[in-house]
Amino acid sequence: MRAGVTPFPTVKIILSYPSEERGVAERVNYALLALGHDVFFDREDLPAGLTYDQAIVNAIDSSDLFVFLITPAAVTAGRYTLTELGLAQRRWPRPSGRVLPVMLRPTPIDLVPAYLRAVSFYTPSGDAVAEIAHETQRLARALPLTIQATRRLRSRSGALAAAVAVVAIGAAGWFATRNVAASRDSTRVSGDSVQALAEPIPFPADVRHRARAVASGTRTERGHIA
Repeated sequence: MRAGVTPFPTVKIILSYPSEERGVAERVNYALLALGHDVFFDREDLPAGLTYDQAIVNAIDSSDLFVFLITPAAVTAGRYTLTELGLAQRRWPRPSGRVLPVMLRPTPIDLVPAYLRAVSFYTPSGDAVAEIAHETQRLARALPLTIQATRRLRSRSGALAAAVAVVAIGAAGWFATRNVAASRDSTRVSGDSVQALAEPIPFPADVRHRARAVASGTRTERGHIA
């Protein structure tokens, strides 16, 4: 999967198409990636060690939307596109809101699987790539908010974990700084108290004056006796 700009919401999309339409499908893929979506496009998206069949099963089971490009080749018996469609039907028995059938090439309606006929086809009237991307984005925004939120959180789980770590480290540093400052304040207060206790506490002025008077009278009296 390729990274792109990630506006909200970001969803996982399966793009099913016949090999004859690879050029169009590739452009649709890039348009959806530019919108920030996670697209399973073809063999280049296969995880290492998995067969194509298993990769498709896993991708559809974990996807949010399924875009099917309808052409006569896509609905011909024996084509792999019908296998992908069968997996999508197992994933979403009710295709509404999850499956986007796009009538890319004129195709007899009786050849189109009933599962696709259960929802309205989208038939581009102008630039097929731009319109398919726009319609897919509309479906993505219509998904339940819980699905949108989950996808967003998963896509930012690494950043979220990093943010939590930064906050935790910052909080630890702040508490450490406060403890050091508190310790210094405590030491300063204790030192001041010790210094204050070591210094002689001066008597009040009137007490000192009386003491001098008593001392002076005693000396005079002693002198007179002598």
